[in-house]
Amino acid sequence: MKYSITFFLMSLLFLCACEEEEISKKTQPLPDGVMRLSATVSNGAKTRALNDPLGDATADEKRVDRIAFFVYTQAEGMQIYVPAAAGESYDDFPNKVHLTDNGDGSYGAKVDLTAGAGYDADVIAVANLPEEYDYTQIVSWKGLLDSVTVATTTMPLCTGEYDTGKKNAFVMFASATVALHKEKEAAVSFAMERLVARIDITNKAYGTGKNAFKLTKARILQAKPASYITPHDLYASPEVVTVNDWKLDPAAVKLYNGEVQTDNETTEANGDAICQAAWHTLYTYENDDVAHTPTCLEVTGEMNGATITRKIPFEVTDADGITKNPVPIVRNHRYLVQINPAPGETDITYRLTVDEWNAVDTVNVQPNQDQPPVKSDYSATGATAVFGDPAAPDSLLFAAATDGTISFKAACPFDIKVSVDYASDADKASGEWLSITDISDATITKAGATIERTFTIKVAKNDAPDASLVNRGYILIANAGNWSAIDTVTVFQGANIAYGDTRFAAVTMGAVNGIDVVWAPVNVGATEIATNVIKDADIQNDQEKRSNDRQCGYYFQWGRKVPFTYGGETTDLAPSGTTLSTYAEATKPDYTYADKFIMDNNAWFSDYSSFGKNWPRENDPCPAGWRVPTKDELQIIYDQKPLTITDGVWTSATTPAFVLPAAGDRVYNTGKSEARGTTAVYWSSTFESGKAYRLNTDPLLESRDLAPGYSVRCVKE
Repeated sequence: MKYSITFFLMSLLFLCACEEEEISKKTQPLPDGVMRLSATVSNGAKTRALNDPLGDATADEKRVDRIAFFVYTQAEGMQIYVPAAAGESYDDFPNKVHLTDNGDGSYGAKVDLTAGAGYDADVIAVANLPEEYDYTQIVSWKGLLDSVTVATTTMPLCTGEYDTGKKNAFVMFASATVALHKEKEAAVSFAMERLVARIDITNKAYGTGKNAFKLTKARILQAKPASYITPHDLYASPEVVTVNDWKLDPAAVKLYNGEVQTDNETTEANGDAICQAAWHTLYTYENDDVAHTPTCLEVTGEMNGATITRKIPFEVTDADGITKNPVPIVRNHRYLVQINPAPGETDITYRLTVDEWNAVDTVNVQPNQDQPPVKSDYSATGATAVFGDPAAPDSLLFAAATDGTISFKAACPFDIKVSVDYASDADKASGEWLSITDISDATITKAGATIERTFTIKVAKNDAPDASLVNRGYILIANAGNWSAIDTVTVFQGANIAYGDTRFAAVTMGAVNGIDVVWAPVNVGATEIATNVIKDADIQNDQEKRSNDRQCGYYFQWGRKVPFTYGGETTDLAPSGTTLSTYAEATKPDYTYADKFIMDNNAWFSDYSSFGKNWPRENDPCPAGWRVPTKDELQIIYDQKPLTITDGVWTSATTPAFVLPAAGDRVYNTGKSEARGTTAVYWSSTFESGKAYRLNTDPLLESRDLAPGYSVRCVKE
């Protein structure tokens, strides 16, 4: 079997976390400056068939030939410790990983570390990469977590030779967290997780009479020929072309005179066989794409003197006995396809069950691994504002002038891994301003079913803040047994929270019913805070027009989320005199004029006079967490009259950070763009008697027909 290593670029909103294991440290000191990692390596060895225990997995399925360690600390980055080659002794190569077979299904591994003393280290162990593998191609910890894959041109196997003298062994993965101390040996245990899944076939329709089915061939269809080394979100699989030529070895099909067990294996000559089975022979990598290219099985056999072939999709039936759901292929799992007799029919039926390959030893595949940690007991110092549930907020704001802290408890059956990340490189331009400063020892709660820890995060100050921009970071709180079961707390560093997915600081101005109103700093569609909007008559070139576009953003007919541009009427108008449809019909994606400006004297939909509700949330053009303001919220601006326009911009006298560009509008019955640089007109969400309220800088705050195209300035929900 030929292996190749490939890199796939993926963009994730969070860094994967590493499983934490209980660490014990030896007390004997080591030579000056030496740190040693001593590992016990094992894997979940039990398999199960229809809830009856089988024996251990085969020795080859459990075999570890070589192992590499990837050790990461926040202070010193990633260090790679490669396997020692044959003939390389520990005394001569102490910084390579030396593996010892203990003869009982476990292994020992020893290596002297070159960095990381005094820190908690995340350690990833990868076993059985090819001997010729070039570890220098892994250049960063994030690259290891996000993009490294192992691929093969043939079905992955653990027996035979893929090259002269080189036996196959499954690539395996494990992770742990360990505290490193100079001149001490840190001991850690790894329960290895195979990257492959195993597919077994049991044929209970076997026999010699009528309607019996004799299995002769099988192959995996739409198998993924590659896998990430580090598990991804929901055990996602790489986007690679699937293959259909991974076939069953016919010699692996055996006969049994009862349920499949080694001691009841029989032969056709004995005449006592009641089933066939082909186990430990079909393997594939994980495949999460059950919607487009789901992995399935094709079986071929003899029945009533004819050869029949059946495609068996991987799906399981719900408790109702009717509904079928596709099954993703997940690493380290065992999938049992059971072929059953179909009395009175000239065909076969089948049943698919899914059992964990190593459920005895490895927590990563237990049924409740999808539970995210439960957060509680939040406290913060230096926080300007907390958003969401005060006991477990979803976001916090920190003024940039002083340091702050966030503390909380998190509980989960599979321990908890907390990490930090940033929305972009620009958000951490001032440095790594989020750091984990304390993790408590684990305590067991709920009668031993849950592990709980307390975490403290430091939020560093920004010594040179830009009042118009916000830095956005994330605290990622993950289930250590399943990194996709994760909760995220957003931390803002700046004068206010960020608007949408931008770095622009929101502006708090005014209040309604005693609640502060938080405004977006730009119009929907704008990419710059307005400073100078040039009148149409004064535009000298395309550069000035594009500057206006960036400051003014889009225009919307009331109740629509379809954006229109200034000057776009040459291509975006529905035909004049278009027969209006109801609001429900006109907001469907397949509506004839779904992306067109619909001209009319009153409204762009027919049932406006009886509509009777505010701007529907499903058609709100504001980003998630934001919405079109109400009439009462626009009143905050109106009350600051006169609303004097200077250089095409109105600036609040009470809150100078809040500005409105004089973006003009699109005329209701012609769609024409007009008055940019002169007038600012903004929709509210408030509907009344077939019209909606809008604000302009004349100043007016009054109800208006629904057909014009005006700007939208969002407020925080």
